[in-house]
Amino acid sequence: MFFAITVMSIVLRQLQVLILGCFMFLVSSMARKVHMNLCIGHSGKHFELRIVYKSLSRL
Repeated sequence: MFFAITVMSIVLRQLQVLILGCFMFLVSSMARKVHMNLCIGHSGKHFELRIVYKSLSRL
């Protein structure tokens, strides 16, 4: 019984890492797309988004 619990906790931890990795990848790719789209837009907005993008990439 204890063995099963240990295995389950290890599997859950691995899943958590995997999900977190996928989430971070999605967020970074979305930020990149938004950043690119905003380069075409106004310079003020572009500056705003660069700050957001930098703070996202720091995570």
